[in-house]
Amino acid sequence: MENKSRRYAMFGSLYFSQGTILSYFTALNALYFLDRGLSMTDVGIFASIALIPFVIKILWGILSDKVNLFGLGHRKPYIPVSYTHLTLPTKRIV
Repeated sequence: MENKSRRYAMFGSLYFSQGTILSYFTALNALYFLDRGLSMTDVGIFASIALIPFVIKILWGILSDKVNLFGLGHRKPYIPVSYTHLTLPTKRIV
């Protein structure tokens, strides 16, 4: 029972944190940029770019549930692929 409760708590905290980030981008970010003097067009373009990962996440989830990559299961092979794609932009910044 404890393991099940722990999984539900982890699931809830994960989606709560994602919802917090999503609500920031949809509400507070626009106000911040408008206050800094950006036009509504620029704010809209930035918001569209910033929300791309949330759209990709939905498509990535459907793909990982349907395609058995390398015959290793439905989710495990996608984790290293995701981390690789995550670290490539970080290495370019540093």
